[in-house]
Amino acid sequence: MAHDIVSEGVGLVAAALTSTSFVAQVYRIWRTRDASSISTIMYVMFTTGAATWLVYGLMIDSPSVVAANTVSFCLSATVLVLKWKHTKVDSREPLRGCSAAGHQIHDAEQAWTDM
Repeated sequence: MAHDIVSEGVGLVAAALTSTSFVAQVYRIWRTRDASSISTIMYVMFTTGAATWLVYGLMIDSPSVVAANTVSFCLSATVLVLKWKHTKVDSREPLRGCSAAGHQIHDAEQAWTDM
């Protein structure tokens, strides 16, 4: 019993340290409105991982796993939202990998208006 309490306590301290590390990143993006240096794929993967760990923590009924991953998920998802919100896209240039789809959409629109 005492071992369980100590191990959960260590888990909660680790959870607090690792999870709150994202606060600095969220604050920086919020303050500067610049998220250009943020890796989208890294944050998508991390946020998905945190959500999966959260589900696992609920399944095994571990407060430290649930707490850590709830905070990590919320903060990393916030970074992603701010990244998408503050990323400037040049409307004159197609998104990478989307130029073919853009031409198909344009062709379909043109065919519709020609009717």
